[in-house]
Amino acid sequence: MRCARSFAAAAALVIAVAGCGGGEGGSDPRRAGEAAGGPGTGGEAGDAHQSGVAGIADTSSPGRPEASDSSGAGASATSLPPMEVTGTATDTLSLRAEGPTLEFLPDDLFASAGERVLLRFENGGELPHNFALFRSDGALDRFVNEAYEAQATDYIPPSSASELVAYSPLLSPGKTAEMEFVVPPPGSYTFICLFPGHGQMMLGTLTSRQ
Repeated sequence: MRCARSFAAAAALVIAVAGCGGGEGGSDPRRAGEAAGGPGTGGEAGDAHQSGVAGIADTSSPGRPEASDSSGAGASATSLPPMEVTGTATDTLSLRAEGPTLEFLPDDLFASAGERVLLRFENGGELPHNFALFRSDGALDRFVNEAYEAQATDYIPPSSASELVAYSPLLSPGKTAEMEFVVPPPGSYTFICLFPGHGQMMLGTLTSRQ
């Protein structure tokens, strides 16, 4: 009997100890979670990590426009001198652009070789236009291609400007440009608009007569 009572007492003590331990762990389960890096501390650490990644992304982004800007600045070309108007021209030629069409009006001009003329080009159209009169038709295709890269000089390639008899700045609708030049030797000379997309359609001919 004494042994049975001792065994029962020992068993009761073990149950009581187990009950106390389980009650403490179950009374505040968040503590166990925090100790294991749960929602309390773990969430804050996750926020800090994401903030660091965003900072890296933000600082790397501004570098891209700067690279683009510097390359654009390096590509800018030297400005072209405007065609002079001295007031000594002995004849005047008039040229217009009208509406949305890509054409010069008229598309045929006539002048005497060796004569100094004033050309007045009026853009009465709806699109920007310029004027370029070539010394030789052999340069036309190259000029049209080079013009795409010559925005800084109104789409007149400065490296090839010596191959032109005359040229104008880029004219917005409603603007007019005047230029003087000496009519080249007898023959036919092509003039075109070098604004991108216009060169294949907007062209005309100056005929130089003896």
